[in-house]
Amino acid sequence: MKKNIFTMLALVAAMSAGAETNDVTSLLRNANFEAGLSGWEVTGQDIITLSGNENEGIPTIQSKGAFAMRQTIEGLENGIYLVQLNGFFDQYPLIGDCWNYGTTLSANGNSTPLMVNREDMLDKRYAQDRKNCYITEETEGTDAIVDMTYYLPFSQQGASYAFAGGRYQNSIAVEVTDGTLTVGIQNPGWDKYDWTVFGNLTLTCLGEDDTSKALESVAKGLLKRAKVIVKKNVPDFYAECHNFSKELREELTQFVSDTEKAETYDIQLVNSISYMLSRVQREQEAYQNSISQIEGEYSHIINMWSEGRVDDQEFMEFSEAYDVFWGNYVEGRLDTVNETEVNNVKATRAFQMAVLETGIHSVEGQPSSSALYDLSGRRLEKKPTKGIFIQNGKMVLVK
Repeated sequence: MKKNIFTMLALVAAMSAGAETNDVTSLLRNANFEAGLSGWEVTGQDIITLSGNENEGIPTIQSKGAFAMRQTIEGLENGIYLVQLNGFFDQYPLIGDCWNYGTTLSANGNSTPLMVNREDMLDKRYAQDRKNCYITEETEGTDAIVDMTYYLPFSQQGASYAFAGGRYQNSIAVEVTDGTLTVGIQNPGWDKYDWTVFGNLTLTCLGEDDTSKALESVAKGLLKRAKVIVKKNVPDFYAECHNFSKELREELTQFVSDTEKAETYDIQLVNSISYMLSRVQREQEAYQNSISQIEGEYSHIINMWSEGRVDDQEFMEFSEAYDVFWGNYVEGRLDTVNETEVNNVKATRAFQMAVLETGIHSVEGQPSSSALYDLSGRRLEKKPTKGIFIQNGKMVLVK
């Protein structure tokens, strides 16, 4: 691979300036997010930037939903690189109670979940307002107090001060073998209440040092995430901690037990823990997708039943299918490939009636210019004046 001369010169300069740490953060474009999202490939909505000029903390990025941002460096010297980021993931209205890992920091094929908010709470004995927390002003966004003992960021500005104090540092390492490094921060979108805040991205070249203290720190950080997942049982409220298959949970439990006995923390160990965590997240996404397909209609069906629009037999049929689904979710036995339990719920008359009601969107006047189809799937050549039709895959009521 042809080396990028500008990257090579920057790498040499960075390593010469910081020989002890080999800090090469300058190779990243807008690593401190002072320029907002400049230099990053970004997808997603509801992303908010907070510059260093707006507060005394550090520049941060906040997202309240699914997003992905990445950038690639080419022409690097091959070797091991350490990527670090201050940041956390949480979910409204669970702030402080969520143990579901959502957003990840990635470097090529390796990744680590960002800490959840409560993993680096601050003991109030060590609190320094606007240095490592945000507590003294009686304004919206100041830190929450937990158990009368710990401070927890409750806003983007509060997170900015926490990051300035060195809290919520996440690390991942990867071995570059082709001169190319892609760094990313992403959340696939677990819930409409997702909340991610991050800032202060750094890049360090560890060279060929495969047993450095930095790698040991990375491995232990990943292992801590894995241990949290193992210890957290699935609660009644699924968003607090998403489930995954029983088989993988058992495999992860054994993996954590074996890994804790490791005598050497090298890049291969980092790769192994990262791979295991990525498998867990993929299964959690599949489980969450199963829930999202039916959970939205649950309360609507209960209302329909209470109002007599669904009879007792129809409601019982739905309840039995839903109970099987939920039981298999909790026990880690969902069929996420064929979606057997989900399809059984969808097949009930009550569910289909609920979808018909919630899937109809009233449109005042004429519909948009998008193509309209009748309920038999035939495209309409002229705009109808009234009736129920299909537009953009949804039922539309034209009045």
